[in-house]
Amino acid sequence: GALAGGGEALPPQLRLFGGGPLGVRGVAPNLLGPRFLLLRDTTGDGLGCAVAAGACEGVAVDRDLVRVRALGGEALLETSLEARLWISRRIQLAAFVDAGAVWSGDDGGALPGAARSESLVTPGVGALVLSPFGPVRLDVAYDPSPARRLPLLAEDPDGDGFLLLGDAVFDPHDTFRRRLQFQLSLGQTF
Repeated sequence: GALAGGGEALPPQLRLFGGGPLGVRGVAPNLLGPRFLLLRDTTGDGLGCAVAAGACEGVAVDRDLVRVRALGGEALLETSLEARLWISRRIQLAAFVDAGAVWSGDDGGALPGAARSESLVTPGVGALVLSPFGPVRLDVAYDPSPARRLPLLAEDPDGDGFLLLGDAVFDPHDTFRRRLQFQLSLGQTF
């Protein structure tokens, strides 16, 4: 998909988001593409830097202290290659490779330090069971994303919007288990 905003910045509800069970299954729904971090609380306890503009530049942040948010984009491409094998009348196994990319345009989502695009290829396996309630599919995909620098924002203690604390180093996968993305789909005809 692609959107044209006529040179104007597109509002979040119109931007394109990728990932999830119907897109790139190695990424949580709507988290493929340029992202930023939002501090969970305004105290910054355990953050390793002060909650002040630019104070966290280059600081590694713990995943439990932040929320990952997507900026969305103006162009989205997702594709999949999948091999399926029926092992019984009710069970089908699958192996797949999903690929996707989101481009945010020239404004980078209007957030300084934000990437303008992100692409990802994720391999995985799945199983489909034909149940009395309809098809049930469970997919497990591997996210190979490395640690990266993302803009870190916090609510301004004065209540005046948000502060950009700097580009923090974020590793979403500190264990192998966290690299695995489980996707459950109900009622799909594939």
